Amino acid sequence: MGDPEGEVPVEWFSGLGKEALHDFLAARIDILVISLPLTEQTRGMLGKEEFDVLAKHSPYGGAFISNIARGEVINQDELIAALKTEGSGVRGAALDVSIPEPLPTDSALWEAPNCFITPQNSSQNIKYMSRGLQIMVENLRKSLWIPSSSTRSILHAAIDGTWPRFPVVF
Repeated sequence: MGDPEGEVPVEWFSGLGKEALHDFLAARIDILVISLPLTEQTRGMLGKEEFDVLAKHSPYGGAFISNIARGEVINQDELIAALKTEGSGVRGAALDVSIPEPLPTDSALWEAPNCFITPQNSSQNIKYMSRGLQIMVENLRKSLWIPSSSTRSILHAAIDGTWPRFPVVF
C-alpha cells in the first residue's frame, strides 16, 4: 500500500494569498488533499476561481478533491456546481466534512455526481478508543522511560473501566 518506491509525485502547498495558491494549483494536480486548520485566512479558500485554475492546468481537466480539513475551507455551493458541470476543474470529491455537520438529508451535496461523503469519524470502529489508548500509553512509556510493567497496569485499568476519574500524573 502507499508509495514505497516514492514514484508518485507529491507537492506541498504552504503560503498565503491567492496568487501563491493559484501557482500551486497550476502545477498539474490530479488529486488535491486538503488538510489544514480553519482560520480567517483559510475560510472559503477554494471556490470557483480555484476550480477554474484546476480545469486549465490539471492533466485530466480537473482534480479529484479530498477534504479532511473543515467544510468551510471550500465554498460548498461552488463545489456542488462544479461537481455538476463537466470541465469545471473538479472531477470528484471525497468529503468527511461539510457545512453544516452533520449534513442535512436535503442537502444538494448528497445528489452531486462523483461525490463521496463519509462521517468525520469514519475511521472509528469498535476497538478505536482502546487501540488509541494502547498507542498513547506505549508512547508515554517510551518517552518517559516508564518500565513496561507499570504501563501494563495503567493500560488494563483504562481498558477494563477501572481507570480513575481524576487526572493521573506520571
